[in-house]
Amino acid sequence: RGVTEDKTVIKYRRITGKVVNTADMKPISGSIISFNNPLKNKSVGTLTDGEGKFILDSIPVVVKKITVVDVSKNKSKEIELNEEDNILIKMD
Repeated sequence: RGVTEDKTVIKYRRITGKVVNTADMKPISGSIISFNNPLKNKSVGTLTDGEGKFILDSIPVVVKKITVVDVSKNKSKEIELNEEDNILIKMD
């Protein structure tokens, strides 16, 4: 490993949540939750499970939004992140 000049400590956070349908509050499984990692300049993502739940680990705190894609309806939505580490995402 080379020694980097940058001494900035990168802080990370972990977001957990659930994606549901706004109309009936039923979970949406197989949705894609992703964010763009500016440090690696690539998109990182995960899928919701059978209960619509997801875990996103190692999100740099500089990341302020995540994208949710409801694959079944081919709809996407940007979610602004705040201090909450557990979020409920409602998809129309």
